[in-house]
Amino acid sequence: MKNITFNEYVRMIEKWKNNNDFREINIQNEVVKPFIEALGDEFDVIDVSIKGRESKNHDYLAYCGTYESGGKKKATTPDLIITKNWNWRNRENKVKYYCSVEVKSPFLNERLYDKEKYSDFLKAKINRHLSAKENHKLILTDGIKWEFYEKQKEKKSFNLYVKDTEWQWNPLDFEDIKKSIKDFLK
Repeated sequence: MKNITFNEYVRMIEKWKNNNDFREINIQNEVVKPFIEALGDEFDVIDVSIKGRESKNHDYLAYCGTYESGGKKKATTPDLIITKNWNWRNRENKVKYYCSVEVKSPFLNERLYDKEKYSDFLKAKINRHLSAKENHKLILTDGIKWEFYEKQKEKKSFNLYVKDTEWQWNPLDFEDIKKSIKDFLK
């Protein structure tokens, strides 16, 4: 896997800013996913943002928390899941779940980097992700701010920006983010 440098990472994010395409899916699959994949080939980074129908072969609750809708509990899928030995047929195959990843766009209202407090909706979503049967870790990121949540533990937070009078990139936490992701996946 190719190591991604800070300058390459900045270019990956700024591509979407300069193209005026601020959709979360682009940050998710064109920035966050390849960045995590470049950290090692011993794990799988899978886009699970689109939930399919319930299946006797697949247990969403292994890596998803739940919410209530119409009196029924439903799985709330994260954007990405980091696993070892990913297999859709997870009821009959042993999959190791390392953590979920919830991605936001740094260019839209749900961005994280300039917020100290989050909406009740996002807080509830974080708690749902941490309540899955086999996964109790979550990375929350907009590509600029990275937060690491683990059930019953204090979150870790890193920022790749500084805001004086104008928004500026800050490389100081970049290597710490890489190390934290690797440590988080142990």
